[in-house]
Amino acid sequence: MSFDEQHLRRAISVQNANNARLLAIPGVRQVELGVKQTDGAPTGEAAIRVHVDRKRPAASVPAAELIPAAIDGIPVDVADPAEEARAVTIAQQVEQVPGALITDDKIADPHRVVTQRPLVGGLQLTANTAILQGEHKGSPSASGTLGLMLWDITETTDAQHHRRGFALTCQHVMDAEGQGSVGPGTDAGVPDLSTKSTCCGTDNLVGKYLVGEHPSTASDWALVQLRPGMRWRPQILEIGVIPPHTPVGLNDLMTLITNSAQVFKRGIKTGRTGGTIRALNVVNGSSRFPMRIRPNDPAPSDPLGRGDRWCFADHGDSGAAIVDGTNRVVGIVSGREGWLGEVNVNQHGSVPQDANGITRLDGFGVPIHVILGRVTNLLTAGHLPFQLAVATGIAADEFIVPDGGASIAVPSELHRIVDTAAFLGGRDPDGVLRAPVGRAWFTEDDQRAERLTTLRQAIAATGTGRQLNTFWAKHQRELLALVDDDRRVTLAWHRGGASAVFQAFIRLLSRPGNDLLAVPETINGTPVGAVVAGFAATLAERGSAGLAADIADLTLPDIAGRTLDEMLIAMEAVRG
Repeated sequence: MSFDEQHLRRAISVQNANNARLLAIPGVRQVELGVKQTDGAPTGEAAIRVHVDRKRPAASVPAAELIPAAIDGIPVDVADPAEEARAVTIAQQVEQVPGALITDDKIADPHRVVTQRPLVGGLQLTANTAILQGEHKGSPSASGTLGLMLWDITETTDAQHHRRGFALTCQHVMDAEGQGSVGPGTDAGVPDLSTKSTCCGTDNLVGKYLVGEHPSTASDWALVQLRPGMRWRPQILEIGVIPPHTPVGLNDLMTLITNSAQVFKRGIKTGRTGGTIRALNVVNGSSRFPMRIRPNDPAPSDPLGRGDRWCFADHGDSGAAIVDGTNRVVGIVSGREGWLGEVNVNQHGSVPQDANGITRLDGFGVPIHVILGRVTNLLTAGHLPFQLAVATGIAADEFIVPDGGASIAVPSELHRIVDTAAFLGGRDPDGVLRAPVGRAWFTEDDQRAERLTTLRQAIAATGTGRQLNTFWAKHQRELLALVDDDRRVTLAWHRGGASAVFQAFIRLLSRPGNDLLAVPETINGTPVGAVVAGFAATLAERGSAGLAADIADLTLPDIAGRTLDEMLIAMEAVRG
């Protein structure tokens, strides 16, 4: 099945010219571009589809309210809820990935438990900004889903040189539906519940907001340029590698509609769900949505009940990539019926329940060809030297590292704990082993959330752990600001060896079953105790009086040369 793109664009133009007239007819709920249907089955003919509350015999309809069979040569197809349900039933005659039940539960995505590197699509993403107005004024900005990765194709078509990576999400994810303030350079991060970081701690920062737009519901996207040295993969959690493919365009979308082909997304609220694209250029009242997706029904073994609400995507899933059955990127999620960033988009009344009291809420999305076109226009207008495309790969284990990023020589005492599979650094042209500055040195290749939770609880139960927890809760903001912004403290942290001690300790937490791992006796020849004391002295000198006083009250055991078990014993001996 193939469509003429010029004809499709003309059909959209004709629809747009007549939307207001059609929506003014009593009983009309929605107008969109889709495929004409007969007895619920698509015919393969592009048509303006007009959704009504119920069909009426033509003889009983006043002449002024009759819906024409065609407008300017474009067929018009009238549909009511019963016909839509019949079409969906035909499309779902084989087993499919189901949609999701809407709940009031907060986001409980297991992939938020620990930082995931290399970075992939499907994770939570938030901007380092606060809501500026309303009842949530002062609260951290809301989160959404990092949909997928784009890369710069300006220099070459060779994937090995596509090192500049960009995370794609929705603009309303970045600016909390206009209630937060973001601009070029605003930090963006992936929250980590293990450290209670909501956005942009040292290891959670993934990049900086570059550009985006949300002038209306018809265009809602944002780009985050990944920080130098941030390893990433052209993959999406629970979906897999995005393979090389020709960009999906308008013709492809109409073919997917005609074939009732399956599409999928992975978001942080409802996980992986499936559905079918039902229409494009959807106009509902004063709102326009480029794409509408109907969720697949639940499995027969898990039927819905009266009052249930069923969806393709929900709050928190905005920005999630939508892919077809071959993992071609189709677009990103921008909202669902009844909600778009807390705005009710059903101007013509609420979404009706079916005969069983169940409400099925379609998802909305922005097609990737629309996004890439707008990205190109804005980047060109802003004189930004990027030409972006969907990042693709072949193997599940391949990853890409953007060029640049500060690094530091790894102390010789730590060479023995560096392994090539997990180490995020490498050797420079002179053969010196170097690690990234400002983030983890190792991927958490064999961590388990349960094990980490147990370890953190064990540490928190010790005297030292109780002291450090209280100290961190009181001074976290000041400590992070000192390390990030005070050059004396930054130098003491990195060059003085404190960051190396910290990385060694984190490595012990990630591999507690390895008795061969221990904190080294020295860092660059300086005893570990002296390294820690030196950094503490710098913090006390450069920080507030309250910070200095609390540092003086800390009682820390000597951890030099000790394994994790030995450290826990020493930490328990300290009164907290």
